[in-house]
Amino acid sequence: MNFIFLWAALGGAIGSSLRYFVGKMMPSKFLMFESFPLGTFSVNVIGCFVIGFMGHLAVKKVFGDDFGIFFVTGVLGGFTTFSSYGLDTLKLLQKSQYIEAVSYALGTNILGLIGVAIGWFLAKNFVGIN
Repeated sequence: MNFIFLWAALGGAIGSSLRYFVGKMMPSKFLMFESFPLGTFSVNVIGCFVIGFMGHLAVKKVFGDDFGIFFVTGVLGGFTTFSSYGLDTLKLLQKSQYIEAVSYALGTNILGLIGVAIGWFLAKNFVGIN
């Protein structure tokens, strides 16, 4: 029997638990905002950085497919929360917190993309795997 689904599920459980922990550790007041989903924001940016780093390593075959499914699909899939991001943005809009909603949406996307690029760059240049 192929246990790859179990590896993905185990990774997802770990990633989801980490996401919950990070979300609970973050304050709801951030900068000038009274209500800002900083936990989800942080998880998305961190997850984008890590997936950029690991994505480069996966392309270069630094680790096997089983580990990639466990970590990238499972752990990072459970950890990153773009569905929660959408819900958090909608809730801000429903509360007429338009500046917070736009800041959150743009910040998550821009910093997420930057995180992926930096992770890829670091894996490529400092781990020494071209």
